[in-house]
Amino acid sequence: MGSGGSSVGSGGSSIGSGGSSVGSSAGTSHSAGGQSPGEAGAATGGAIGRGGAGSAGSATGGSGGIDVTACTSNTQCEIVHAGCCSCGNIGPAEDFTAINSAYRAQFNTRCSTVDCAGCPPMRAPQPSDPYFSLAATCQQPIDATPNTPGHCVIVDLRQTEITACKTASDCTLRSGTACCSGCSGLPTAINGSQNSALSALVCGRDPSACPACAPNFTEYTAQCVDQRCEAGFLLRQ
Repeated sequence: MGSGGSSVGSGGSSIGSGGSSVGSSAGTSHSAGGQSPGEAGAATGGAIGRGGAGSAGSATGGSGGIDVTACTSNTQCEIVHAGCCSCGNIGPAEDFTAINSAYRAQFNTRCSTVDCAGCPPMRAPQPSDPYFSLAATCQQPIDATPNTPGHCVIVDLRQTEITACKTASDCTLRSGTACCSGCSGLPTAINGSQNSALSALVCGRDPSACPACAPNFTEYTAQCVDQRCEAGFLLRQ
């Protein structure tokens, strides 16, 4: 693959040709949607690779002819809600799409006159909500050279080896699915041995200075549920 993007090969949920560890360091981020009309677009497309490693979105609508998914690095991509009114929606994966963050304003144009005041009250998010297992990456052709154009897509980590597990001891918690782990918020559970695979998926070519912080996960636990790492609330006696 070209350094800075993510190549997705055929044959199941593995990322890259022959596995899921390629790439280097840097980062992007996403957050759960609110109730503003700023998250807009229409998601189209299929799955990354032939085996369904994730859900690929092609964002269109109100972008003035600009391909808002165009990218050359994973760090350019972010996850946004596919509709005009997210209404605090935090799943399923099909409700979201990935765009180049530089084109956010163009992407939001189609919803400039949409009133989202009718959104129902948002329920409290849960660590197991599908949204928290989504990652944005720049999908480029296999064997692409650096700066080869690609498209921002969403990968559902629950369909990759990054979250596969046999026991709870395989799993670890991190804040978000961006290259730099966040400093707060609900955790995401991944297989601890797959950190390099996640970096390959979401990081860029150049090192990035991550914030010097340690999120507090004392109220959460990493569990293995149906052979998938999942974050949950720690039950107190």
